[in-house]
Amino acid sequence: MYIKILPVDAQSESAPERRVKGDFVIGRPGPSPACWVDAGWDRSFTQPADRYSIPEPDGTAASPDGGRLTELTTWSVHAMDKNTRDQILILMLGVLIGASGYLANSLFLWNASVNKDKSDVAEGLYLDISSIEDYLVAADREFLANPDDKYIYIQGTPLYPENGLYFAYQRDISRMDRKIAQDTFTFYNHLLSAERDRNRIFEIQRLGDLRELTTAERRRQQILTQNVAREVNTSVSLLPPLKQELGAAT
Repeated sequence: MYIKILPVDAQSESAPERRVKGDFVIGRPGPSPACWVDAGWDRSFTQPADRYSIPEPDGTAASPDGGRLTELTTWSVHAMDKNTRDQILILMLGVLIGASGYLANSLFLWNASVNKDKSDVAEGLYLDISSIEDYLVAADREFLANPDDKYIYIQGTPLYPENGLYFAYQRDISRMDRKIAQDTFTFYNHLLSAERDRNRIFEIQRLGDLRELTTAERRRQQILTQNVAREVNTSVSLLPPLKQELGAAT
């Protein structure tokens, strides 16, 4: 940074002795040409120092090498540096606050979206088990009314359809509350096991339309019927608390 000292006519005694404006200190030099004064720490002049005197506030003159000029300009540089640092800090603080607000808002929206997805899954499963509840209860009553191990359950209607909502939501169930997810998987595992054995019984029975079933095939139907009865009964017992959990999660 440099300070420019402007030449003033030697006979113009009414010129101002010193004015400070921004980073410039303007004094009344002698009749020398204009020169630039280095305002750095070396305080060097291009002209002899005794030809450029800058009056002090008390009226005494001080040469540039006396340190007054350097002190003023150094203070100006330091003030500028401090203002620059303050502006940078304010800018950085604003950026951090803005970024924090954006992150908080993004997390809020993401959390709201996740909760909405969980609620939709819970509502879908609630409607799914509600739609098969009466059918399962009726099947369970039929098994309880026929406890004999000779009984064979022949039913062409599936206990649970192949296009049930469980298969659509199967991957999303694990994102729900741990207990709800565990109870849901347990319920459907028993239900699907019962459906698998029901289908096996029915497939064996279809063979009887073509020929008479063997004793081994009849016995297999009886064993599978017992499995279906057990799995259906377990599913029915799990159904009420699961509906309550899913209803609370919607």
